[in-house]
This record gives sequence, structure tokens and C-alpha cells, in this order.
Amino acid sequence: MILTTALALTGCGSGNDSGGSHSPEHVKVTIKGDSVTPQSKPINASIGQPIVLDVTSNRNGELHVHSSPEHEFEVAPGHSSYRFTLQQPGLVDVEEHVSDVLVLRITVK
Repeated sequence: MILTTALALTGCGSGNDSGGSHSPEHVKVTIKGDSVTPQSKPINASIGQPIVLDVTSNRNGELHVHSSPEHEFEVAPGHSSYRFTLQQPGLVDVEEHVSDVLVLRITVK
């Protein structure tokens, strides 16, 4: 169900206007109890570039991408990958809501 949601969200904003020429930006995220890494990591992305969060977690959690439209990913223990794209320029924060940690700050150009 989670992967289906992630794939559906990816399809919502990507379109085929540029032929998908952007290579994905992969970010490893580790959640262990209240500890989340990375924290406040700055990354750059292009409009329409896929971003993949490769998550390893020992607990349930929620990753929230504060964009328009927003993306939310329910995290379960184990390893999961979540893919999304951003369609507007600006700063976008990704937070882990259970621990209230800022994981990423994405500059979208």
C-alpha cells in the first residue's frame, strides 16, 4: 500500500514534458528510536527531478514533504523507498513527524 501511494504521487506531478531526463537524487534516511539522520541536510533538485528517500527504520514514523502538493509517507520498520517529484521552485522541508526532526531542506530550481 505504501509503495502504491509513493508511485501514485510520483505520477501525479511528473508528466512527460521533458522526457524524464533528470536522474534521481537518492537520500539515505535512518530512523532509530528518536534519532533520525540526516538532520537539516541541504540538497538541490531541479523541477521534475525524482527524489528517492531510501529509509531504514526500527519503528513506525511519518515523513512529510512540505511542498505543493504535499507528500506524506507512512514509515514502517525495515527498509522502504519513497519517490516523489517537486513541481515548483523554492525551499521545501522534509520532516519526520514522530520525532519532529527536520531531515532535508531541498532547494528546487
